[in-house]
Amino acid sequence: MLKVSACTLAFVLAPALLSAQTELTTDDIVQRAIDAQERHEETGNEVKYDYELVSVTEKLDGDGEVEDVEHHLYRSHHIEGVAYERLVEKDGHDLDAKDRKREEKREEKFRDKLARGEAKHNDADDRVAFNDELLARYDVQPIGVRLLAGRECHILRFEPKPGKLPVRKTIDRALNKAEGLLWVDTETFEIARIEFELRERVRLWSGMMGSVSRMSGMFQRQRMSDGVWLPERFDFYMKGRMLFRSIHVRQKVVWDDFEKRGETLASSQ
Repeated sequence: MLKVSACTLAFVLAPALLSAQTELTTDDIVQRAIDAQERHEETGNEVKYDYELVSVTEKLDGDGEVEDVEHHLYRSHHIEGVAYERLVEKDGHDLDAKDRKREEKREEKFRDKLARGEAKHNDADDRVAFNDELLARYDVQPIGVRLLAGRECHILRFEPKPGKLPVRKTIDRALNKAEGLLWVDTETFEIARIEFELRERVRLWSGMMGSVSRMSGMFQRQRMSDGVWLPERFDFYMKGRMLFRSIHVRQKVVWDDFEKRGETLASSQ
């Protein structure tokens, strides 16, 4: 009779047992992604780098043809350990006196908020936090695993849960009607990419302030050589009305020239 040792049996069964133990549910993936984002925020990874940000905004007519284009170049600046993006060029030129004055007032406002303990990285008052409160709005279903920039990602589809969803800020009205795809890195569980679009029109203040008929976008992050995940690109499209003015814009934002702050400071000395 063939005898199988305990060591041999363990060796044969190990792959199957490991697969069973490491198989993740959708809730597992979502929770690990939330935990990864919390660690990212707590460690202050975004303030460890200096970078440039280029924003190109196209104003469109009713047929979607480009009427005007604005180029803005920002450079990161850190004020008491908080990231701040300072406008340094507009349409390929240095700022004129009017734009410099406007930027001085914007930074002064930011410093006042910082003194009150209210300032946020990049002065983003409408920044959407990726947390339990946000994900609680959606039903999430797995689609599979795909490659993004050479890395495997879990692909999750999200759509609003039925029923009345919370509205605490204006942005919530859009979040409550958004659907899309969430790309989660299979190794680190960092968010690699988010794609979203409105599934129906969003009215602001019952339509009195305006409405957004179409909106879509994509936000993608990149993994640096030290393992830190930072923004790479943001594409955005919106068509709607604000009071008596039509809004039809397409925007592309690219983050580039990342450099660790310690290395930046050392090279400048």
